[in-house]
Amino acid sequence: MKKIACLILLALGVSAFFSLAATAQQQPPKEKNAALQTQAQPEKIIPAAKNIRERTAIYVFVAWLWAAIFVLIYIVRLEIKEADRLLDLKFYYNGKK
Repeated sequence: MKKIACLILLALGVSAFFSLAATAQQQPPKEKNAALQTQAQPEKIIPAAKNIRERTAIYVFVAWLWAAIFVLIYIVRLEIKEADRLLDLKFYYNGKK
């Protein structure tokens, strides 16, 4: 049980880290910034959430994703327990060896 809890905490931590890293905007270094101003290059597009609404949408998506994963794992565990129960009752026993 402790292993499962550790795996869940690890997965949540990794997903939180990546969701935060995906929403963080990166600023170009000042040396490159000066070079970009002298050259008339097109503006560099940095993918990130533009406002709090988009950032919240990302968090909600990640939460729904993990909730769906946990529900599916729970259902699979129930199916495995039921298969083990039927095997213990010798439900699949056909009398031949």
